[in-house]
Amino acid sequence: MSSNLPVTPKTSGVEKKDLKRQLSFRDVFFLSFGGQSPLLSILTFGAVALSFAGLLGPIAVLLGTLVVLANGLVAHRLSKRFTSSGGYFTYAIHSLSQHVGFQTGWMYLFYSLLFGSAYVTGTAFVLNYVFGFSPPFVALAITLPAFLFLLMGIRPSAKYALLAGSIEIAVMAGFFFLSTYLAGFSFYSPISSTSIATVPLGSLALAVLFAIGIPTGFCSIIPISGEIVNAEKVVGRVAVTAIIVGGALASLFVYGLTDLLVSNGVNIFSASAGSGLVVIDLVNRYFGGFGRIFTYILAIGTINDGVLAALALAAATSRTVFKMGMEGALPGFFSKQRAGKPLLANIAAGLGVVFISTMILIPFAPSAAFTILGTLSLFGVLFIYLTSNLSLMRVSIRRVRRKLFGGVHSFRNSVYNYGEVALAISAAVMTSIVLIFSMLSSALTYVTLFLAWIVIGYILIDVKDIVFQAQPRARGADRSDTAWEKVGGLTAIEIRSELPDVVVKKVDLVKDALKLCLDLDSPAAIVLDADNRPIGTIHLHDIVGLSEREMNSSPVAKYTLSLVARVDANEKALNLAEVFRNTGLPILAIVDIHGKLVGTVREREIIRRLASVHENYNPYQQ
Repeated sequence: MSSNLPVTPKTSGVEKKDLKRQLSFRDVFFLSFGGQSPLLSILTFGAVALSFAGLLGPIAVLLGTLVVLANGLVAHRLSKRFTSSGGYFTYAIHSLSQHVGFQTGWMYLFYSLLFGSAYVTGTAFVLNYVFGFSPPFVALAITLPAFLFLLMGIRPSAKYALLAGSIEIAVMAGFFFLSTYLAGFSFYSPISSTSIATVPLGSLALAVLFAIGIPTGFCSIIPISGEIVNAEKVVGRVAVTAIIVGGALASLFVYGLTDLLVSNGVNIFSASAGSGLVVIDLVNRYFGGFGRIFTYILAIGTINDGVLAALALAAATSRTVFKMGMEGALPGFFSKQRAGKPLLANIAAGLGVVFISTMILIPFAPSAAFTILGTLSLFGVLFIYLTSNLSLMRVSIRRVRRKLFGGVHSFRNSVYNYGEVALAISAAVMTSIVLIFSMLSSALTYVTLFLAWIVIGYILIDVKDIVFQAQPRARGADRSDTAWEKVGGLTAIEIRSELPDVVVKKVDLVKDALKLCLDLDSPAAIVLDADNRPIGTIHLHDIVGLSEREMNSSPVAKYTLSLVARVDANEKALNLAEVFRNTGLPILAIVDIHGKLVGTVREREIIRRLASVHENYNPYQQ
């Protein structure tokens, strides 16, 4: 038995709010790598870390990478559950609350605009230091091409990132091999007792703090999940890979430079002290005849970094603005598209980076501008990390409760159950410590500006509540009707974009269906035949109590109910609610005109949409 609604041809209106999925693993990796700007990060953040850590410089960079990696693993787990655009904003709005979601999105805009602008000012600093170019002119020369790439679309941007990122990897690898060659292939031990004894613990902690800034740009790809093919797998893998590759290259770069200084008998602390660009100065001084040439190579390489960083972070900004516009957190016109691109969101994000990076270089020197923007954006990203930790903590605890209720108690399952909780808690503790420590160690002006942005976010939430506050209790029914009108106009495919599809093949094992339902926090999954056509529904409550032997040996078909609800991609949410009510099923199969699956939609997705409309309304509040 199945519940079938009429299947109608798919129209262009179905995708009016969805961005096209077109980015592969390679595209996303190089966009993420560009967001890190590791070469420019080493010349700035890395130089500071080296001045604090001395011989332990490479270790400090690795430790900073591990802190970022912990938060990257959190994003990896969340990206499996939420695959639409918006990234951290989407995670928080789904797993925490509308208000926390808004504050997270608001803070992400703070981080991404300032971090992208910081790298532009860093490029201006390098080019002014090496060639004497005017910093505001450099800022315009960097941001305007990035703006044009952004307007052209995400695909051309990814192609540019591929070319520029490949060149940058080659430059960093070449630097390491050249420095070891000049050192006579003699290698020092950064973990020897001599190295450790020369660095106080407090100095190492500060070095780690600044080293975090090198790979932290990985999160520029999180908001573009809605444009990534197979996002539930690709986003997390790219995040982890980009952090490891970026951190490893940065560590090798710092190790190569430190090794060269050690081989020349140079005191690291005195050599890395100074008010200029320390790495550039050391290359000029200790690379012999290669010094000037490699200085030019590094300086020109930072141009790529500046364009890539501005592009990647402006794209992340625009997708966050786009999603916030869709959810009503920002004005709805930001969710408008033209030719499949979020045009207004792109313009707002691109102009934001151009304006901030250019205007700040008029009253401030490039070094001061980079310090201001870099410090503030570091505060912002730590705040974002913390909310993502809390998001994973909440959804993983809910997942653990499901498993405990079902009685699955094998050692492997127990470890997996609590692994996410442990990851979320440990990442939250590390992030909190670093955030508090960095705020206590920074100038009061920076801390005040950061806290002021948070306060402004809360004020905007309150203003939004007041402006859209519902009418008194007597008009509550009218408000409910309005909410249903707003939600009811959405199509199945638009609602489906919020969460990953929950599907299994009839030949899959029951244990695979169980793992999928638990991972995605779904009470059921759609079962498909070999032709990708829905043939039934398998419920979590029917299989969660099975023995481990039955789970490992029984096919999904054995426990599949033949009842399945098939709906057209263009079916309105109001009709979907009726199907849910009539069938009692928690999940529906969205099919095309040939009866093949194009996605799934769960009851909770409609409920969440309705809740987002009602969120600012309290019928008992006068």
